[in-house]
Amino acid sequence: MILSLLVLLLFEPAFGEPWSDYRFEIIPGESVGPIVLGEPLSEKVYEELGRPSETMENTAVWGVIESFELVRGLSVALESGRVKSVELTNVRAVTNRGVYLGMSTVEARKRYPKSIAQWSDFYDATILKVPGLTMIGYPKGKVFIMNVDNE
Repeated sequence: MILSLLVLLLFEPAFGEPWSDYRFEIIPGESVGPIVLGEPLSEKVYEELGRPSETMENTAVWGVIESFELVRGLSVALESGRVKSVELTNVRAVTNRGVYLGMSTVEARKRYPKSIAQWSDFYDATILKVPGLTMIGYPKGKVFIMNVDNE
């Protein structure tokens, strides 16, 4: 009962927000849904996702943050007012090759056979990197973070 209440309190603010039900289509190195890399956040972003839950210097967050870590949603890093990168976790997101958050890292690797895989002690997870997209997932587990940038 206490655990259920805790989960409800942590995630309740996210329910009903436009971003929480949005299906983000990712084009690596280019865009995440209405968010276009290298461009300022447009009115279309706010129309489709609502206002950010949190804004900090050079960052806009649509989601839930705990202890400075994104738990659910997306975080947009800005540089000189333009989108530099977008991090997504625990939302509906899929790449143009069909990789989605929650897909097995083994299957993600098959969809991006030229991806570079490396181990991260920080995440205690595997990082798969292709130009414009970084996927973080547990070995033989699931992709739990995607980061889209233009590098």
